[in-house]
Amino acid sequence: MIKIDQYDAKTQMIRTFDVAVLGPGMIYAGAIPSNLPPFLRFFLVAGGIATVAYNAAILVEVEKMIAGAKETEQNNTHLDEDSSINNQQTY
Repeated sequence: MIKIDQYDAKTQMIRTFDVAVLGPGMIYAGAIPSNLPPFLRFFLVAGGIATVAYNAAILVEVEKMIAGAKETEQNNTHLDEDSSINNQQTY
């Protein structure tokens, strides 16, 4: 069984928050008309886009690694079961 420790789970939750809340909030804050200087609004929008893009890419990559590890583990379990059956049938 794949073991996801608390650090990994917490990191994934933080990345999800960054993609779903923080990045879009930065984009929104930079895009709405306000008294902020234009360069600051630009950096808010650019930072929000970068936050979403970076954290989404890492989030997907880690999820693929977890899925691949689970699949490998399942395949190894089936191989172990098959080899134990074959060993029992061999005299």
